[in-house]
Amino acid sequence: MGQPMISVPMQNTTVNQGGPVNGALDNQGQPLAPGHNVFSSGIFSCFDDFALCCTALVCPCLSYQDIIYHAQPRLGDTCSKMCQWSCACFLPSFCGVVCCCVVEAGTRSEFRRAYNMAPNVAEDFLCAWCCQCCALSQMMRHIKKYPLNPGMRQR
Repeated sequence: MGQPMISVPMQNTTVNQGGPVNGALDNQGQPLAPGHNVFSSGIFSCFDDFALCCTALVCPCLSYQDIIYHAQPRLGDTCSKMCQWSCACFLPSFCGVVCCCVVEAGTRSEFRRAYNMAPNVAEDFLCAWCCQCCALSQMMRHIKKYPLNPGMRQR
């Protein structure tokens, strides 16, 4: 009626293929430098790179676009992400509520995954909601220090 079950002992086949054991790889498959799996600077270290801070404060759409661009394809298509961000920022503003922090918190969570950081959805949302320019400049400082696309020219 039924086939007899055959038991095959499993062997532990954990093999390190040259990549980091607890790390992430850039888009060329090379291991990222040690320290990549925690933010390289604090959320309120905005003035570590004054130009990034000013850009995030005056024109956050440029900072957001730069983050997506420099992390391609890990965070998604630049055009579709910018459309999501723009819709979340500008359309609801007619009602008095700006929702771009929701999109930025999601991107920040994807950013953490790309760098093999511990997830923290609440922190991501609060950072995006309370201090958008700090959150954007923190991600940009990190991506400059640990590029996912090493050959890409910084803008």
